[in-house]
Amino acid sequence: MPGEYNPEYSDIAPRIPSPFDVGEHALRLNPQTRKELAKRALMVDGFTVLSTPESGNQILQRYLRSSIIGQDQAIDAIIDAMDRKNVRLPEDSRPLMTLAFLGPTGVGKSETAKVLANYISGGDSQLVKIDCSNFSHGHEVASLIGSPPGYVGREQEPFLKKKKIERPGVVVLFDEIEKGSPELYNLMLQILGDGQLQLSDGTTTSFRDATIILTSNLGAKEMNEHLSKSSVGFGVEKEEPSKEVLAKSAQKAFKEYFSPEFVNRLDKLVVFNPLDHDALGKVLDNKLAEANEEYVDAYGMAISFTPGTYEHLINKALQERSMGARPLVRAFETDIQTTFGRHLSAKQVYQGSQVQVYHQSEVSQEVRGKFPDSELIFTHRFDEDLWEKHEERKRQIQDAKARLEEERQRRAAKKAAEEALEKGEEPTPPEDSPKG
Repeated sequence: MPGEYNPEYSDIAPRIPSPFDVGEHALRLNPQTRKELAKRALMVDGFTVLSTPESGNQILQRYLRSSIIGQDQAIDAIIDAMDRKNVRLPEDSRPLMTLAFLGPTGVGKSETAKVLANYISGGDSQLVKIDCSNFSHGHEVASLIGSPPGYVGREQEPFLKKKKIERPGVVVLFDEIEKGSPELYNLMLQILGDGQLQLSDGTTTSFRDATIILTSNLGAKEMNEHLSKSSVGFGVEKEEPSKEVLAKSAQKAFKEYFSPEFVNRLDKLVVFNPLDHDALGKVLDNKLAEANEEYVDAYGMAISFTPGTYEHLINKALQERSMGARPLVRAFETDIQTTFGRHLSAKQVYQGSQVQVYHQSEVSQEVRGKFPDSELIFTHRFDEDLWEKHEERKRQIQDAKARLEEERQRRAAKKAAEEALEKGEEPTPPEDSPKG
């Protein structure tokens, strides 16, 4: 009976197509089959209850989360916007999706656009980046659409030409949009509203299949002010403002800067929050893993950190939290990689060295006394596994070189034989061929 629920058939509803399905993928069911399915499904007043499906972009969601650290909320907002675009009508000429990425510098806005472009295009990145700081004056916009007849630069192709934009999976990134001129914003109103842009030569570029992303640091100042109020000094800290409070402050600043006409043509204002301690820790893990991959491959060495070293580097970055992950990357390069390079040049470390970096608070008074000016203390020991990994890598390189040389000789012999035949001469047999 309608209203009854049979657990045995709880998985049927997701497989029943929507009545709005069209085209060859629509499932054609005869009336009797529909009646049988209706008996097995959860019903309300004669309507089949649709279970809440998982996002069709789950793979992309996982891909973004593995690539962009500490921005799960922003990634979820992107996925929601993409799911909404699944119901776009055929006659809709607007861009596939238009997003604004807001938040402080160094938190992953531009990187997310790159990762998204790489995924959408199937690994062959179709990212078209426009640095809006290069269009802070009105006349500079001409390079995007082409110069009018009689003006300098008329012979140059427009940057936003058809063959660059009208490609499957293209992502157009307007980086730091607030640095552009009003003329640039007027041009973008055409793109966001109509999905088309008329060039100076009379042709039209369609953005219907393009994803448009704007990045902006508007609101970063307000977000940092909220964060600074959570620390009152003398070791006493208030509770950090919620992500919702930070997001609203960024969105408010963006809406106050741009006209309602401009803002309302965007599908979503996606806010990237400042990186916290845990997120910076993951960034540091990634940097260390990337560096070790190169060190093991090139030198047969690796670096590891003690907890004190981790805290030292992360706290350095938190002192400049408004700059995102950039201070952490800089500290890793100066405090770790530069010092390691000096030890390497001085031949104090060698193939098989496992380098352990301690903070000065973790070593004895005697050791601190020998290095009074060093916050970090580098130590090392021999690790046989590292030695063997590097030896194996060297053997692989030598084998690859040998195979390349054999292939080169084979091709050279083949070419010489072909030339000899053309001249009517007897081809010279390879040196290792049997004689007789």
